[in-house]
Amino acid sequence: MSITRTTYSGRLAAAVLVAVAASWACGAVGCRKHTDISGYEEIGERIPETELRAERVRTFEAKVGELRGIAIDADDRIYLVGSLGVRVLNGEGAEVATWKTPEDARAIAVADDGTVYVALTTRILTFDRAGKPLGAWGAEGTRPGELGHVTSLAVRGSDVVVADWGKLCLQRFDTTGRFINLIGKRDRTKDFIGILAPSAYLDLAIDRDGRVVVGNPGRLRVETYSLSGELLGAWGKPGYQPERFSPCCNPTNLALTRDGNIVTAEKGLPRVKVYDPTGKLLAYISQRDYFPKEAKGMDLAADSKGRIYVLEPFGGVVMVFEIGRPPG
Repeated sequence: MSITRTTYSGRLAAAVLVAVAASWACGAVGCRKHTDISGYEEIGERIPETELRAERVRTFEAKVGELRGIAIDADDRIYLVGSLGVRVLNGEGAEVATWKTPEDARAIAVADDGTVYVALTTRILTFDRAGKPLGAWGAEGTRPGELGHVTSLAVRGSDVVVADWGKLCLQRFDTTGRFINLIGKRDRTKDFIGILAPSAYLDLAIDRDGRVVVGNPGRLRVETYSLSGELLGAWGKPGYQPERFSPCCNPTNLALTRDGNIVTAEKGLPRVKVYDPTGKLLAYISQRDYFPKEAKGMDLAADSKGRIYVLEPFGGVVMVFEIGRPPG
């Protein structure tokens, strides 16, 4: 049955209002239950004409159990983490190393010097490129510097920034694990809302200028902070339209390309998009063409050639996309 423009707008507006209200309420009381807002199946996914096009060029199995995270180093080696530990592939997709972790690995990042940082729920492990353990730090707790539930991390120079969903903030450490400061933590005394994340998705990246880019899923937007914690900017609006973030609550994952563009992934309506740093939509990878509706937690990475890597945990695979201008 077709849906008229009036019906589409009414349903969209109602869904967005309900989802935003639910996500704000959950964020305010510390709720962790995912609010499932349906309706996009009836509306139908709108695939836009964009400046850039995405073409899938490869799909391969992850083979790390329950798939959780991906990172790509300066040599385009691919690092995957999941319930079975860590798996490393070269740029051609051949396996070069695997190693176990003492519990499920939840996120991974690689420093410029090749040190590999693997996040467990409340602990950070470090390895060399071959998987030799180098150290470990972090402890569970409620105080600043203690960890609640890690979902992502990023490394730049001497800084390690950890996305802590359990604390609804980012925590900044040095590479030895010494705590420095919090980023994005709600502060009622300053009327600062901060990060809201009703379900266990919180992801970040650090750009080449040392700014922290984070998806704030409860507020349905992308935010940029200084390393000291100052909010520098934000963009994004709720909605099922291609350029917006569908409720509730998105984006779940993000990554930066080498030229500074921002890649985001969503759940509920699983889709991946590329934006410029101001929030202009550049490319759109649709659920209809590529992802099962059950897909969520689609972690992202980009290599030196501009290819985008999308984890699809429901199928246990990694999809590789080339982004470029359409012919003509």
